[in-house]
Amino acid sequence: MSDAAVADQGTWRKGEVVRWTDLFFFVEASFVWIGVLFVAAFVAASVLIQNHLPPSMFLENFRGLSKNYAFVQAVGVSYYLVLLYFLWRITRRVAPSALVARYRSVPLAKVAIGVLAGLALGIAVPLLSAYLINNNLIELQPTEGEKLLMPATPGQLPLVLVTVSLVAPFTEELFFRGVVLSWLKRKMPILLAIVVSAAIFALAHFDFVAHSGAGGWYVTGVIGVVGLVNAVLAVRTGSLWAPFGLHAAYNATLISLPVLADALR
Repeated sequence: MSDAAVADQGTWRKGEVVRWTDLFFFVEASFVWIGVLFVAAFVAASVLIQNHLPPSMFLENFRGLSKNYAFVQAVGVSYYLVLLYFLWRITRRVAPSALVARYRSVPLAKVAIGVLAGLALGIAVPLLSAYLINNNLIELQPTEGEKLLMPATPGQLPLVLVTVSLVAPFTEELFFRGVVLSWLKRKMPILLAIVVSAAIFALAHFDFVAHSGAGGWYVTGVIGVVGLVNAVLAVRTGSLWAPFGLHAAYNATLISLPVLADALR
């Protein structure tokens, strides 16, 4: 069936394929999220005004919240949840057969393979990074955004794990390995689609911009490897659970190891 014929079936009918406009869903989702934040800020300001608090107090409270670890994590989770809702709308419209992979049941052993691969990568990457940094091959300093994600104490660890090891990987796998890879598969051979989807996944993190020089491209390359492995897992299993397991375990290991190491010192 041609793309034109598929499009004529209507927006919400089964049988449609992933469309190129689905790749920019986050623009609409971002506007909705920003709107929700404005409403929340308006409600908060109204409460402060009703309590006869001066505007300066509102600004002071806002600055305090922007440095509050739990608040920062909650804002991050809220954005991913809005993205997830819009992704759900896309996958609801698209026929399951049009997706390379989706969240469907697979044997637990396949998910375990993903988790173990994620743990292995989460241990190997910091060791490789330390080697490259110690030999002056790259320079790599955490950005302000990355510092906000890093918990200062073990007690803060569960908060960030919800964001970076559950909500973020679940959403990103649905988009990059579910939607993007499925669209690319219609346009090119599957092996090329896997490579291109991994490249898009890596570049979309903008670490080559956030980190200057070779360090930024090194981080981008590492993310590309994760995307490549996850794309292969998605194609081989037809499910996103194994890629999610790898993504979640990898992120959790990267975040947890420094915190736990400091706690044991």
